[in-house]
Amino acid sequence: MSTPQSSTSQSASGGPLDAVIGRRLLYAIVLNLGIIVVEGIGGWWAQSVGLLSDAAHNATDIAVLIISWYAIRQAGKPSHARRTFGYHRAEIVTALANATLFLVMTAVLIAESFQRILAPVPVDGVVVALVATLAFAANGWTALLLRRSAASNLTVKSAFLHMVADALISLGVIVSGLVIAMTGWNALDPALGVVISLVIAGEAWKIVRESIAILLEGVPRDIDTEAVAAHLRAAEGVRDINDLHIWALGSGLSALSCRIVVEDMPISRSERLTGEIKRGLLDRFGIGHATVEYETAADPKPLYCDLKSRVDRPGPSP
Repeated sequence: MSTPQSSTSQSASGGPLDAVIGRRLLYAIVLNLGIIVVEGIGGWWAQSVGLLSDAAHNATDIAVLIISWYAIRQAGKPSHARRTFGYHRAEIVTALANATLFLVMTAVLIAESFQRILAPVPVDGVVVALVATLAFAANGWTALLLRRSAASNLTVKSAFLHMVADALISLGVIVSGLVIAMTGWNALDPALGVVISLVIAGEAWKIVRESIAILLEGVPRDIDTEAVAAHLRAAEGVRDINDLHIWALGSGLSALSCRIVVEDMPISRSERLTGEIKRGLLDRFGIGHATVEYETAADPKPLYCDLKSRVDRPGPSP
């Protein structure tokens, strides 16, 4: 799954889309509470460690969904004197925490699966299959509920991944329950758990990498920095650019700052140039927040600044 970093998104500004996402997350929380109750009772009745473990997994997913809902609420708050960029990074921190937690849970599930392969636990396969079918339907419906929102929001994407994982795990439990009921082959359930866990761990690792890249102020993956620089240099009246920075405040919310070398011009003309530059950046690269500084110095400067080697100081007064 890829995260669209360049597209603009209402969810980044606390608009109507946030309210829709919030409602969907609340529906998912309530539904998962029901899953825990059903799987807990079914696991106790069938003496199934698999169902009880899946119930515990769903309990963790509820925590993930609650954190995600909270992050969406935080991201919609306005900026202020202590948070001049607002709370957009709350989404990224939450996504990183969710994905990291998921990697830990996956490791635990794999360890438990190997233990059960070595020492299979007899269970009531029919009860396991029936209960897992209900869990699969509920998890699948929740995943579909969050799927469209996951395309534009990294936090919802991580929650969506949890729901997909639960649906796949429930599907594996269904198959293993049926096979166990027919053949008594108890080792099949943990074997499927290992395969599913490895697949989902790979997706979770992608979210960890994307989140860390954003927190480290990295350039969004789908933005070509050299192409942006060429686009800026091609603007009418621009002689050169330097001190270029491109980063992401959150998923779907990219920002840019740079210095543009121009000939001496009135403020009204520079304002028109700024408007043209911002429209081009938004239309071509999806960069919705751009800050431009002008200078007339003719001496060449590097395109990217080196914060460790120098400190910018204003030039001499005319």
